[in-house]
Amino acid sequence: MGESRSVLKERNVQLYFSGLLLSYFGTTAMSLVVGVWVKTLTGSNSLAGLVGLCMWLPVPLAPAIGLVADRVRRRRLLVVTNLAMVAVLAPLLLVDGPAMLWLVFAVMTLYGVEGVLVTAAEPPLLTAMLPADQLTRINGLRMSLQEGMKLVAPAAGTALFLAWGAHPVVVLDAATFAAAGLATMSIRVAEPAPTRRTERWSTQVAEGLRYLVGQPVLRRMMIGSPVAMFVAGVAGTAGWALVDQGMHRAPTFMGVLAPVQGAGSVVAGLLAATLARRIGTARLVGVGMAIVAGGVAFRVFPTLPTVLAGTVCNGVGLVWVIIGALTLVQQITPNELLGRTSATMSTLVYGGTPVGIALGSGLAGVLDFRVIFGALAVLAGGAAALLLRRAGTPAEPVPA
Repeated sequence: MGESRSVLKERNVQLYFSGLLLSYFGTTAMSLVVGVWVKTLTGSNSLAGLVGLCMWLPVPLAPAIGLVADRVRRRRLLVVTNLAMVAVLAPLLLVDGPAMLWLVFAVMTLYGVEGVLVTAAEPPLLTAMLPADQLTRINGLRMSLQEGMKLVAPAAGTALFLAWGAHPVVVLDAATFAAAGLATMSIRVAEPAPTRRTERWSTQVAEGLRYLVGQPVLRRMMIGSPVAMFVAGVAGTAGWALVDQGMHRAPTFMGVLAPVQGAGSVVAGLLAATLARRIGTARLVGVGMAIVAGGVAFRVFPTLPTVLAGTVCNGVGLVWVIIGALTLVQQITPNELLGRTSATMSTLVYGGTPVGIALGSGLAGVLDFRVIFGALAVLAGGAAALLLRRAGTPAEPVPA
């Protein structure tokens, strides 16, 4: 904890986290409110869900978008992206009824493009700002901040929407993007000059994936880490049956479990660097996956203590998997490939979530929740064994 406070004293880190705090707050609030807004305008649950899907549509393009981040200076790209989002969000102020709904879907698709760009550009910027041994610490603090915002921003955004409608939330989100852009603009860092390449565009796009596949430790992360988010997606949908049929509680009890998981995630993010220093970043991922396996196993038994314990395990384990996998990419990948490898790994890891949600929605109607959680525990346990096998020593190699 003391080392985390020491890192936060650096001017660049303070500016970075100031922008991140504002950006996370606005984005988290907007991501929830936009679904409520569409539901209010149309009365349609499917359209309310579809607007969330729009933010996932650019994800398959992540390797190509990552190439953009590898061909320009990353700080400048983040500044331009944040400031451009002010203009992107402005048309939402024109939406006043279902006839303008297409504009909401278009803007939220661009919102997804912004998310992929940031995912590709931030890791290489951080590697230019910080020594390699500080990356796990900063990534842990980022994850704690992100999860902490999930405990605060949705309630604030919902309250604003109920009081004055969606337009003030749009203005708030645009203001946080502008502030994040200005904070990033103030960062002073010597970034490596982008390399000019003559290969075909398709060859350069595929280079990030080839590099990930060619590194044994990253190849294991590509196979094992997405399982964690897949398990979380299936477990999230099966959780409704657990609460209803197993615990015999109202659906609103899910609202109690969400902050419990969030609290576990915040603590896990703060502890990630200390644990990684002792056992190694690769083993951090494997331990996280093992905790995810324990979390879903706990929920086979529908009692309050086991469900709460399983929910905390889910929050802790998922965060350690994400932090470890993405930090390893930063530590091992050459700078000129880091945008593409970061975007590709993030796509693989987070892409397990919508697949898990879709499958879980189907399974919950035909299988008992105990069977689902038991099967998930076996799957996550197998992934943990894969990740822990030859996971390496506490000091992973970092290329010059």
